[in-house]
Amino acid sequence: MMAPRLRQTHLLAGVVLGGLILASGAFFVSFSGRGDASRGLIVPAGSRHTAPALSGPLLAGGRGTVGVGGRPVVLDLWASWCAPCRRESPSVARLAEDGRVRVVGVDVSDSRSDGLRFARRAGLAPLQLFDRDAQIARSLDAPGLPTVVVLDARGRIAARLVGEQKAAQLRQVVRAIATEGGSRL
Repeated sequence: MMAPRLRQTHLLAGVVLGGLILASGAFFVSFSGRGDASRGLIVPAGSRHTAPALSGPLLAGGRGTVGVGGRPVVLDLWASWCAPCRRESPSVARLAEDGRVRVVGVDVSDSRSDGLRFARRAGLAPLQLFDRDAQIARSLDAPGLPTVVVLDARGRIAARLVGEQKAAQLRQVVRAIATEGGSRL
């Protein structure tokens, strides 16, 4: 039989642990895409910083520069070896088909041949920067892959989505940023 003092200690530990589990669950639910997925993900317009200049080698060869041109730009940082990137790629490819936002891929820390093979097979947007040394990823403060960085129509970082995104959440965030300037997505 358990001593009363030991039983109280176990009970107290269980209550504390249960409280921590409930609190952490509430925290994760608040970021799980329920309700307004864009809430808390989009940087308020007054707090946005201009994105660094984005230029470098293209995955298909040559060099390229990413310009904003008055419409939002979705920067999709991925690699062929990244399983979540592969799962997310159809959602990003659908955004590119819409035409109201510009989608630019950034193949990070990959081999050019593997990246090209994956980009073609996945039907990714034609403009793909090749970021072998992850310099572009670092300049965008991407903590890992996949990361989607959405620039507003003025070239400022409006959202940074880290990890695999569900298609609906990705589209909702992009739509919210695209409609800031009065355009419709």
